[in-house]
Amino acid sequence: MTTALATIGVLVATISLLFSGWQARLLSRQTALQNATAGAGTMQQLFNWLHDVQGRLLDEPRLLPFFHAGGAAPGDLNPQEQAKLRMLAAMYTDVLTIGVFLHKTMPQTRSQEEWTAFCVRMLECSEPIRAEVAAKPIGYPDLWQIMHDRFPETVLSGATGAQPSDASDPR
Repeated sequence: MTTALATIGVLVATISLLFSGWQARLLSRQTALQNATAGAGTMQQLFNWLHDVQGRLLDEPRLLPFFHAGGAAPGDLNPQEQAKLRMLAAMYTDVLTIGVFLHKTMPQTRSQEEWTAFCVRMLECSEPIRAEVAAKPIGYPDLWQIMHDRFPETVLSGATGAQPSDASDPR
């Protein structure tokens, strides 16, 4: 009788462990799915912000070359256009910075390298964005580091308006 009870006890314990393993496996799948969904939602919001900034450029088409084709010198703009250019550069830089932060903190977005490449491209093409990053290295530490690593002559030369103290340390 004790052998039968022991056998039943072992069988119940085995079934319980198998059931727990099955539950853990399902929980793992559910967590992975939720992480993927969170990553997709994060990317969607990031692109919404980016599209918002780009949409504002449609209202100011004369400023578009400053962000994508190297454009004319800001001196060619009147004071109101220069203020809009600086504001759009700050907005673009904010979105780039948020994107770098989100990709670092949410690896499930799975596109950190692509976003970094986009940031590098924007820094290459846009003098106003470089100037914004150089002027506020504390506000944009990740972009400042990218700029410092990829374009040290820009940061160190002061060509973007950076002060010598800005070039040596982003803090």
